[in-house]
Amino acid sequence: LGYEGWINKQLKLKTSGHLTNVFANANRDPSDMYPGELTFNTWWKHSVSAPDQLRQRVAFALSQILVISDQNGALEGNPTAIAHYYDLLSTNAFGNYRTLLEQVTLHPTMGQYLSMFRNRKPDPAQNIRWVTPEGGGGPNYSEM
Repeated sequence: LGYEGWINKQLKLKTSGHLTNVFANANRDPSDMYPGELTFNTWWKHSVSAPDQLRQRVAFALSQILVISDQNGALEGNPTAIAHYYDLLSTNAFGNYRTLLEQVTLHPTMGQYLSMFRNRKPDPAQNIRWVTPEGGGGPNYSEM
């Protein structure tokens, strides 16, 4: 088969979807249908055993560049959104990078990640206080 044959075969394989696996393995408990570890377990399963290994590895590399996180933020407790986003990366792993950037920019998960939702309120004590020199005004630019 060789390297070129393997790569050509990988390029033709169908994408292994994360979201379908997350939905298929939902809990019966309606208060916690999609626990956070479900996305990680799905990712791990696909990383190790999915037939489209090249696509999974490129998607992982893209996820290290086009980052979202479920840690202490807007996406915490939302594994379906994270799985959908990862599917976007997987689907576009071999496509046009400009198209991928546009789709990532418009993806609701990226919008939620970049929002200020669940951010702490700013601490007014940390604001910069501008101090002017004695005598009032700032520098006298006319004398420079």
